[in-house]
Amino acid sequence: MGVIAVGGIPGGFKIGTASRRTGISSATLRVWEEQYGLLTPQRTGGGQRLYTESDIDRVLYVRELISNRGYSLQAIAGILDEARHRMPPLIQDLLKEDPGAESRRLVQMAGELRAYLEDAHLRTATKLDQIREGEVLTKVQAVLRRVAQASSLVEAATVLVSGSSELIGQQPTTLALYQPAEDSLRMLASARSGQSLSTEGEPLPVAALLPAGFRTAVREGQPYYLRCVPADELGPAAGKRMIASGVQSLYAHPLTAAAQVVGVLLVTSRRVDGVRPEVRGICARVATISGPAIAYFAAQG
Repeated sequence: MGVIAVGGIPGGFKIGTASRRTGISSATLRVWEEQYGLLTPQRTGGGQRLYTESDIDRVLYVRELISNRGYSLQAIAGILDEARHRMPPLIQDLLKEDPGAESRRLVQMAGELRAYLEDAHLRTATKLDQIREGEVLTKVQAVLRRVAQASSLVEAATVLVSGSSELIGQQPTTLALYQPAEDSLRMLASARSGQSLSTEGEPLPVAALLPAGFRTAVREGQPYYLRCVPADELGPAAGKRMIASGVQSLYAHPLTAAAQVVGVLLVTSRRVDGVRPEVRGICARVATISGPAIAYFAAQG
């Protein structure tokens, strides 16, 4: 059956049963425990893992976070580590003890309370993330509505970049129009924290910009993250531009319409690995829904 007594209380499941109930392999459950600390199952005297109903619930919730909400194992582990750092000292002290006959039940109760507090913190933290995600999507949709009301390509680009940079913050955000016939990028608008920045109007040949990976990404419509700009690999024009601006890392997300690349949304940072994952996520959302609008205005001339 797989159900045995945990400390004299029925309800412990062997790892095979836990695997069947959650759809997560036994090997993966061990990795989640040993490498990421996502689980802390109790053990028998012989060292066999015993999972409670709470453990099963956590596995199912972690699976949901990974599969449907895009969380990484590292991110979930970080949330649980934070919960453990906030644990009341009494619980921490009890869990460090080597339980004898008299304290075994107290230690077990402390373990159960720790698991409850960890789960509460995990669900609260991820719920707040979900709320923030909803807020971001609402703001992105508001930006797109303003873009659709523009009267020209430059106005649409300015509205799009200004609105996006309000969400992104201090990192400069630029929209470049891709011109496939010339294989070039023309900077249309740039902003930081919602405030417009000056841009250069002359088209820049893609062949002269950045490493080969960036050029390929632009032409094929693929996102591109350069966590550390290698100045020695840049063309003369791009190298001079990067040195002057102090850019250390950048993220580029294509805007597409009808499966064609129409532009690129660029975010730069003065720090190595400075374009955070949440910023890259905002770019992806903006680019996904704004490509057709920019293509429409570009077609109007």
